[in-house]
Amino acid sequence: MFPIGIVEEAKTWATQYHAEQMYGDVPYTHHLQQVVDILQTVNATETELAVGWLHDILEDTPVDVQQLEQTFGKDITECVRLLTDPPGKNRKERKQLLYERLYALDERDPIGKAVLLVKLADRLANVRNTIATSNRGLLSMYAKEYATFCATVHRNSQPAYLWEEFQSYRKDFFPTTAFLDKE
Repeated sequence: MFPIGIVEEAKTWATQYHAEQMYGDVPYTHHLQQVVDILQTVNATETELAVGWLHDILEDTPVDVQQLEQTFGKDITECVRLLTDPPGKNRKERKQLLYERLYALDERDPIGKAVLLVKLADRLANVRNTIATSNRGLLSMYAKEYATFCATVHRNSQPAYLWEEFQSYRKDFFPTTAFLDKE
């Protein structure tokens, strides 16, 4: 089904469909590569790596669930669907609905495990980039979401060193008073 491999096919799709999008001052694929790089440090499965490339494709491109499933199958499509923000009137509402969905996932299920790991890698890549570019607005936003994100996504089976890095940013970069999930 994938003559060049599922991960390479996912990268090709992500590159094609996110081609015109930017992530700050760099092409959007820079962010996707950062997510995949983090996943590679934990010896992620091919499915998890493919989902790393595709995690924003339903949210940010014209690709729909049927197209994704036709090419990548049910499991990858379900992972991407679960990572896609539900409709909502603002970010706070969309993230609340997403976090409720993520909280219900079982880390013992391969789909749940993949979704939670990719979400952690996505947020870690976002925070690293936000710190590197000194984007105080995004730092403040991530700080406000920190406690809810941790309570929703953290599972004991996830690599401790990724959580240790993520949690180190709370002390070093996020304003102390922002951890009450206020908006």
